[in-house]
Amino acid sequence: MDDNNYWDNVEYNFFNTLDDADKLMYVYDLMLGDFQDDYNGLDDDNDFDFEEFDDVEPIRQEVTAIVDKSGYLSITGASVELLTKVVTTMVMDGMILSDKKITFSDSGEVSLHYKIIGTVNPISVN
Repeated sequence: MDDNNYWDNVEYNFFNTLDDADKLMYVYDLMLGDFQDDYNGLDDDNDFDFEEFDDVEPIRQEVTAIVDKSGYLSITGASVELLTKVVTTMVMDGMILSDKKITFSDSGEVSLHYKIIGTVNPISVN
């Protein structure tokens, strides 16, 4: 970064009037704006074209979740990885689960079984 590009007398005097937190934000914004294209791996002359990905259909797989009267959750689907993603989302949404069991059926389906302990506020706000 070349000091002459950013710090003329007017801008330097303005910077000196800011409190410490505002100075930090000012420098952060200045750096982010200056290096944003480098950080994204793009030049000003080159734009990334997303059109090649627009036609790709997302992969959809059915997942069945059942809660029985005794407080057990059974999740059935095509793979352990898929079911683990579903369970992770449930935990992030506040479910407390224990006693994991995995069963495999002859038809190729996988089932995960959990005891539901309770629910809490979501771990993630997203």
